[in-house]
Amino acid sequence: MLQDRVRFLNDFVEGMLAYTRIGRERVIETDVPLATVLQGIREVLSPPPTVKWIVPDPAPVVRGTPEYLYQVFQNLLDNAVRHLPQQTGRVEVGCRRLESAWEFWVTDNGPGIPRRYQDKLFQVFQKLPAAAGTQGTGLGLALVKRIIDSRGGTIRLESDSGRGTTVRFVWPDQPVGVGDSPPKASLAPGDSLFPQL
Repeated sequence: MLQDRVRFLNDFVEGMLAYTRIGRERVIETDVPLATVLQGIREVLSPPPTVKWIVPDPAPVVRGTPEYLYQVFQNLLDNAVRHLPQQTGRVEVGCRRLESAWEFWVTDNGPGIPRRYQDKLFQVFQKLPAAAGTQGTGLGLALVKRIIDSRGGTIRLESDSGRGTTVRFVWPDQPVGVGDSPPKASLAPGDSLFPQL
């Protein structure tokens, strides 16, 4: 029990630090092969062999920060796998090209999310009541939204009880504010670790 609590606190602190860094530090963008990102996430999550895992083939190469892209897909896929029916689970990552962006989606055949909770799930520390006993910190989807917002993209959730969940997001080819002065690289003296909510 103590080990679980230490792991939870470590995840919580790491999550808060990652959340507060987004948009405040200079990041280096490269061309990121999405296939490599998704393969790495699959190895870490180790879904049961009964779970059907579908990814784009070929997967696109996307402009962005590898760490941010990894965090976005890792959080979405972790949520999907964690709540799947283990014997008939299905997770799919899809994409399509827009004019100057990629649209991605992560779909699962899990229990779905009641509409009354959907607006809160992208807020910090918000979890479904059914997930209250899980190890999640309630930061994952808030972190995903903050990363996508910082780039000028959008994210939305499509779900209903018993019908699975689809999370769609748009990842622009270029972040907003390209050419602007760089954001602060770190917390300044007097800055609060916790954002105003």
